[in-house]
Amino acid sequence: MEQRDEEVGNFILVGKRVVWYGSLNMFSKTEDDDSLLRLEDATYYDDFLQLVMPRESGLFPDE
Repeated sequence: MEQRDEEVGNFILVGKRVVWYGSLNMFSKTEDDDSLLRLEDATYYDDFLQLVMPRESGLFPDE
């Protein structure tokens, strides 16, 4: 587990290609103005993955 000072947004990574991202907290009560966006692109997936697991950490999945 890694503790960070900055907030990381709400997102879920699926299948090395899909990112679900938005203000919607998938694990709690929703609000009327919550949003959720589905992005399907390996480049976006890699960008979001690096937010939580930078390449230099040595934990990045093999290409």
